[in-house]
Amino acid sequence: ASAAASAAADVVWPAAYTVSMIVLIQILLVMFMALRLGAREIAGWRAVYERERIGGVSPAAWLIGSLLFILPIILVQSIWMEMFLDIVSGAGVLPGTGMAKLLLPALTGAAFASLCLGVSANSASKERAHSVSLTLLCANILFCGALLGFPKLLGHIVHPFITAHYGWSGIIDSMEKTAYFAPIDKLVKTWFATPDIAMTMLGVHFLVGVVLAYVGLRRRA
Repeated sequence: ASAAASAAADVVWPAAYTVSMIVLIQILLVMFMALRLGAREIAGWRAVYERERIGGVSPAAWLIGSLLFILPIILVQSIWMEMFLDIVSGAGVLPGTGMAKLLLPALTGAAFASLCLGVSANSASKERAHSVSLTLLCANILFCGALLGFPKLLGHIVHPFITAHYGWSGIIDSMEKTAYFAPIDKLVKTWFATPDIAMTMLGVHFLVGVVLAYVGLRRRA
C-alpha cells in the first residue's frame, strides 16, 4: 500500500507542478499581450490626441476608443489560447472549471491592459510607458504566489496589488476537488482566491486602470 501511495505521489506531484506552471504561463502570456497593446496606446498617440482635443474630442471619448480597440483583441487572444491548450493537451485533460479557465485569463488581460493604459496616460513618452509597464509585469511574476510562496497574512497584504495572482489562483482554486490541488497547495503555500473573488478583484484592477488613464488624459489635456 505504501509503495502504491509513493508511486501515485511520484506521478501526481510532478503533474500538479506542471499544471500550475501551465496556468501561470497562460496568464503571463495574456498579460504580456495586454502590455504590448496598452503600454504605448496613449503615450504613442499623444500628439494626435492633443490635436484631436483641440478639435473637441474629450478625454473620456479618447479613453473609450482605446478600450474598444484593445479589449476585443484581448478577448479573442484569451479564447484562442484556451482552445489551443485544449487541442494540444486533449479536451478536458487540464483540470479546473471551464468557465474559470475561459473567463479569468480574459479578465486578467483586460485588467492589466487597463493598468498599462493608466501608465501610458501618465508617461512622458511611449518608451517610458513601456519600461514602467514591463517593470509592473516583472513584479507580477515575482509576487503572484506561483513561484514564491507567501504566508497568508503577507499574501493578504501583497496580493491585492498583483493582477496575475487573481488570474492564476482563481483557476487553481477551481481545481480544489481534483488530485492536483493538494500538492499545489503544499508546494506554494499561497492563499488561493476563489473564482468569484478573483473576478471581482480583476474588475477592481480594471477600474483602477481606467481611472488612472482618465486622470492622465485630463491632467495633460
